[in-house]
Amino acid sequence: MRKRLPVLIALFALLSSSATAQNASVTARVSSTDVYAGQSVLLEIDVDGSDSPSAPDLSALDTNFRIQDVGGGSRNSQSITIINGRLSRQVERGYTFRYQLVPRSEGTFTIPPLAVQVDGNVLRTAAIPIRVSPATEVADFKLRASLSVTKAYVGQPLLLTTTWYIGRNVDQASFGMPFLDDDNFEISDLDIYLTNPSDDLLELVVNSRKVVARRAMGTLDGREFLTVRFVKVVIPKQPGRYELPASTVSFRALNTVRPTRQGFGGVFGSSLFSRTVYEDLAVPSNKPVLEVSALPAQGRPANFSGLVGSFHISAAASPTDVRVGDPINLEVALSGPEYLDYVRLPSLSLSPGMATGFTIPDERPQGIVKGRAKIFTQSIRARSLNVEEIPAIALNYFNPETGLYEVTGTNPIPITVDATRMLTSADLDGIDPWTQNATNEPPRLAPNYEAADALIRDKPGVRQFTSAAWLLAIAAPPMIFLSLLGLLRFRGRQPEVRVNAAAQRALKQLQSLTDPSPDDAAQLWREYLGAKLGVAPLALTYADVEGRLRDEGASAELLQESAQVFRACDEARFSGAQGTASFEETVARAIRACQSIDQLEGLL
Repeated sequence: MRKRLPVLIALFALLSSSATAQNASVTARVSSTDVYAGQSVLLEIDVDGSDSPSAPDLSALDTNFRIQDVGGGSRNSQSITIINGRLSRQVERGYTFRYQLVPRSEGTFTIPPLAVQVDGNVLRTAAIPIRVSPATEVADFKLRASLSVTKAYVGQPLLLTTTWYIGRNVDQASFGMPFLDDDNFEISDLDIYLTNPSDDLLELVVNSRKVVARRAMGTLDGREFLTVRFVKVVIPKQPGRYELPASTVSFRALNTVRPTRQGFGGVFGSSLFSRTVYEDLAVPSNKPVLEVSALPAQGRPANFSGLVGSFHISAAASPTDVRVGDPINLEVALSGPEYLDYVRLPSLSLSPGMATGFTIPDERPQGIVKGRAKIFTQSIRARSLNVEEIPAIALNYFNPETGLYEVTGTNPIPITVDATRMLTSADLDGIDPWTQNATNEPPRLAPNYEAADALIRDKPGVRQFTSAAWLLAIAAPPMIFLSLLGLLRFRGRQPEVRVNAAAQRALKQLQSLTDPSPDDAAQLWREYLGAKLGVAPLALTYADVEGRLRDEGASAELLQESAQVFRACDEARFSGAQGTASFEETVARAIRACQSIDQLEGLL
């Protein structure tokens, strides 16, 4: 029986999957069939018998409902039972689709049969009627929507504030805002940085998404209410006149408290046995009107930043006492509008004097909102000794209050720029190769000597050399060493040829440079020296080659010229400075140095 058990399980699995495919079914249900205008409805479509159906076609709902997919997933389960050797297996497979529907208007509608493809078969749900009643304002509850301005320009951020006035206890509130789905606007949440830390915050559900709101006390039409307020940022993308559709808040409201007179109510008081009654309500908002104008073409700068609003800009830099090529942290702050998340810093290279005096990264910083300003940090580097200040950074924008394009800017920041100096391994040893006299003999390591009385003469016995095994053991290592040495000398001639060829190839490319750049010249100079000296050329410095050239009999003039080539190449590469002489002269000096090095016998 045990041997047959796996076969039975596999058979049951096959039969179960076959039966599942044949017995699949589809049903649809909604959270409510009687809703208010603007109130959302949850539509769930359950597929039984398959966990991989195709998504249903909802195009027939688009006329009467706004549709949002709120996710779905499989719901599989299985169980295997063996009683008295008899195996019983149950497998349930299913999938649920979930959608949020918001009615576009009042009336009675029907969700038609929806087609779902399951394992190659098309199954349909049953029709579901939906009655949408108009939302009605009542005395205890009001919903108001207001715009920070009623006339705006394309690209101008404005604030849409929604306030719910609450006169009784409520529960299970949900907001519907059809305006948030309008493609003519870019809509965002207003960050919490604009709220007071002491505010009473809570989360609301708006169009099935969570929104942070503030709770406080407020007055409307002479009556005090508990208020719940949240703000959306609205940026119009197209000109025109827009009447924002009414928003709706649906909720359960406390209606009355009815005392129960049964039992011991008269003795202990009616409050102990009272029961709470709630009623379902939906309250609409007003419909604000917004007029959006296009930005004027007259006076528009060629490099317009795209910013709309009234802006201020300031800048600070650190450090301000640097060498050529050293990084300077430039911090630029933009402030003015309440909403700053969308603000981007224009390219610094557009400001006069910035691109010529400084090296600026191509990638622009994203910026961080701090309080009422957005801070951008950029690393820049002075190109030459002639730079005396970070010039004013210009910012152009369109001011909707004046209807004009305006320009503001930072104050120039004075800086001090010193000559750059290449850091070498000699600097780490406390030696400055640029000030050291090239004719002085550098300090060298002295050989170690031992006193004569420290040497002990070894007097081995004659018997140690009479054994043939000892003679072979003593003679074998020198013989092997001499053989390997001869082989290496024979094989070493070809690498020498290859080394010289690599050096000459680098020299020839250096001579053929028509428009020498610091990167190309520095690379070829190091490739030549690396091939000659047999070292990696990538990080080669003057300190690495100075001792070797001196050992091979290099003249003081050659040593000095090599040092100048290293210094000029690195200055030009890392700072963009050309020095007192043109870079073409530096390349010519490098070629002369290579030709002189070729004459050194030890490096041939």
